[in-house]
Amino acid sequence: MDIEKIKIFVDEFFEKRPSKDVFKQCLTELINEKHKIMLNEEYDKILIDKIDKAIESIQVYLIVATK
Repeated sequence: MDIEKIKIFVDEFFEKRPSKDVFKQCLTELINEKHKIMLNEEYDKILIDKIDKAIESIQVYLIVATK
């Protein structure tokens, strides 16, 4: 990919980026899903780690996006 194509891709990505409300809703749903999974005593710890990383990433985005 050349530089011009990358610039166009980045511009399009940021123009079509979902609103903060969408990220907040996703965050809420991820947290609820994590708690449902953890109700099972034999839950997959690797899956919970991945969900935690996704939750953390969304939280960081929301903090940065509000500044």
